[in-house]
Amino acid sequence: MPLLVSLLRSTQPAVQGAAACSLGNLATDSGQQERAVIAIGAVPLLIETLKSHHLPALQQAAAGALRCLASGSQQSKHALITAGAVPLLVASLKSAQSGVQEQAAGALRSLAAGSQHNKDAIIAAGAVPLVLALLRSDQPGLQQQSAGVLGSLVAGSRPNEDAIIAAGAVPLLVELLRSDLPALQKAAASALWVFAFGSQQSKDAIIAAGATSLLAALLRSDQPFTQRKAAEALMNLAVGLRLKEGASIEAGSIALLVPLLRVDQPAVQGQAVSALVALAAGSQQSRDAIFAAGAVPLLVASLRADQQEEAACVLKCLAAGSQRHKDAIIAAGAVAPLVDMLRSDEPAVREQAAAALQNLDYDVMRSVM
Repeated sequence: MPLLVSLLRSTQPAVQGAAACSLGNLATDSGQQERAVIAIGAVPLLIETLKSHHLPALQQAAAGALRCLASGSQQSKHALITAGAVPLLVASLKSAQSGVQEQAAGALRSLAAGSQHNKDAIIAAGAVPLVLALLRSDQPGLQQQSAGVLGSLVAGSRPNEDAIIAAGAVPLLVELLRSDLPALQKAAASALWVFAFGSQQSKDAIIAAGATSLLAALLRSDQPFTQRKAAEALMNLAVGLRLKEGASIEAGSIALLVPLLRVDQPAVQGQAVSALVALAAGSQQSRDAIFAAGAVPLLVASLRADQQEEAACVLKCLAAGSQRHKDAIIAAGAVAPLVDMLRSDEPAVREQAAAALQNLDYDVMRSVM
């Protein structure tokens, strides 16, 4: 390793670049190697090498090595911050070489995930407009990393969230959802999930940009991570709508929640059913909206899943006071699983099943005798 550090001082750019790449690879091998790279003084030399604007290949190698270090431990991130890496990485986003830009954006993405101090340093260095410019590019690698930088900057930081929304980030991220490239869909869905987890202003911006139908389409993605992030973003948007007033807003929340019952992820289904419980217990208008959204067969299927108690509760509410709802629930095959639930060891499960059957005008006593 001392030899590699000495090679960073070489007068031959190819040798310097090879040394930078090797140090980056070593840093990702293990925590021990990462600490050794830092201890031997490689970070300041890599940052100095990043100034080689006239040698883009060398600059890219240095940015790549710093990206490797940035993706490591908090100690590694701290070493980069204190050595002054951020301003040079941000400046590298203006490079004419996409490879340099991508490596620099990747390093900033990891650094921003480290702490609020890191986020503040990146924002102060003027990263946001440069990142948004890369998001508008036609380079998928740059777009992917830029979306990641924005997500990292926003996570857990309301001031950053407000500033980045004001800068126009949300429509650009929503546009990436339209891509045919799974990597870009994943990056956009991940970033929008972070925004959707934030303030009501953020949720409103996502909905206004037309994200809901695009996120709903990703529920059919064959990429599990993308599907989960799309589902979680929709869940957060639905919760935000549910907290607002107005019948049309409530119906919009239901329209987002019901498709989540189709997602083959128990945690997502459970969250969706729990949200529908609160809505179904409200007005008849809400119950009609749940019914109209096609929830009944999905809720019936959930009667044999982990969220059977909540599904029974929603069906109980739907069956109350509407013969049309009752007929559809019975036709969807709800009676048999509800009867089975009467034999559950869980009192709450038995209670919800009995109440649902009663609202369906089914003779509960006959089933338990």
